[in-house]
Amino acid sequence: MKIAANLAGAALIAASICVPIGAPLLAQTEAQPATVAGGMEAFTKAQYDRAAQILKPFADQGNADAQYAMAYMHLDGDGGLTQSNVLAFAYADKAAKQNHRAAQLFLASAYLEGVGTRANPAKGIAIVETVLKADDTSAEDRAEAYTTLAYVHSEGIGVGRSLPNAAGFYKKSYEAKPDKFTLTYLIELLDAGHGGTFEQEVDWYRKLAEFGDKNAFAKVKAHADAGDAHSQLVVGNVYYGDQRFGIRNATNIGDIERNGQLNWEYWERAAKGGIGEAAMKSVGAFTRGLADAQRREKAAYWLKKAPTMKFLDESNRPQAYIDLGDAYFSGERGNFIPRDLKKAEESYRAAKHGDGLNEVAKAHVNAKETPLNMPKGIALFEECVALENAKCQFNLAASYVYGKGVERSYDKALKLFDRSYANGYARAKIFAAELRRLGKLPDVTPDQLVG
Repeated sequence: MKIAANLAGAALIAASICVPIGAPLLAQTEAQPATVAGGMEAFTKAQYDRAAQILKPFADQGNADAQYAMAYMHLDGDGGLTQSNVLAFAYADKAAKQNHRAAQLFLASAYLEGVGTRANPAKGIAIVETVLKADDTSAEDRAEAYTTLAYVHSEGIGVGRSLPNAAGFYKKSYEAKPDKFTLTYLIELLDAGHGGTFEQEVDWYRKLAEFGDKNAFAKVKAHADAGDAHSQLVVGNVYYGDQRFGIRNATNIGDIERNGQLNWEYWERAAKGGIGEAAMKSVGAFTRGLADAQRREKAAYWLKKAPTMKFLDESNRPQAYIDLGDAYFSGERGNFIPRDLKKAEESYRAAKHGDGLNEVAKAHVNAKETPLNMPKGIALFEECVALENAKCQFNLAASYVYGKGVERSYDKALKLFDRSYANGYARAKIFAAELRRLGKLPDVTPDQLVG
């Protein structure tokens, strides 16, 4: 019955596209040309049979990416290829001579361990150092190079064994490309005493704790409970959970169970310790959940205080000013932060936040919940036009078109529409095209700005 149904369905499909049953559909049967990119995609997806079939001809023709992939597959005998350390070395050597950095690292490991060639640790280390000196080495390959040196020093291969040196190379590897496993190896060495004191190395423990490592978290929490504000911030972050799927779907991080109560308690402790990032996070913690007056008051307190606090990462400060500007602009926090366009403007200006200044300007020129103040609005548009804000450029252009607060000007309007579009505001292209079509300013004047 099921087979009959499938045949009936096939007949209907064939009839609908005017193709006889059994006739091949060209798009489905015509072979697509093999490419290195397609073969490498199969290789990265561990589709080794397909990868080997596609890449071998390219490798034999001298393509370095294909040669590197063939080396890898020969090493383990993947893709139906013969397991051969010698062939793996040969392909890697060919790619390495073309300055393929990953292949060079493959070759370095072969020399260090004597795989497919006679062991030559000095040569292997020299290759790794070549990779590190190259300007075109990717972050991933640089991290791998440092990890290789960490292994060399931890095992004493070609150098005197030095676990402190190994720890140092693991740090450099993580800095090149953050990775939980690199941190785990590093912390094992630090726990064994092959680094500085805990206070000197605590930032590495914080990093691993944020991956949800139970042991690192326990040490960081003890540090937080002893009064360290930075560690309190980290503990609050971990108790908040993994937010990749949104606040409502927060999950545990690693071995650490999320805890909303402890989350905001540690964030507030860190904020009281002077950390701006913690103050910003405290606002969200107090705002969500309970809506009692005490929490709203605390949220308002940290909103107003955060912008002038110390930040671990100075690039976070503008967002604190933007959050405060938004609160003053909306007035949604009631008596705790009433609507105040002047303070909103000041906060947005401190953050160089064009979108915020644009909203304040629109409020003035459109008399939106504030008295009409055309000169003020135009001045704010001009200020954020200088910040290359696309929305302000669009609105000031519209002002020149309609003579709203400024003398009408075809040239100025057109230039601003063009700048707005160049900065990503798609609607500006339509307006610029219409002006060019007309060759002059339109005759109509709307009551208010668009945008």
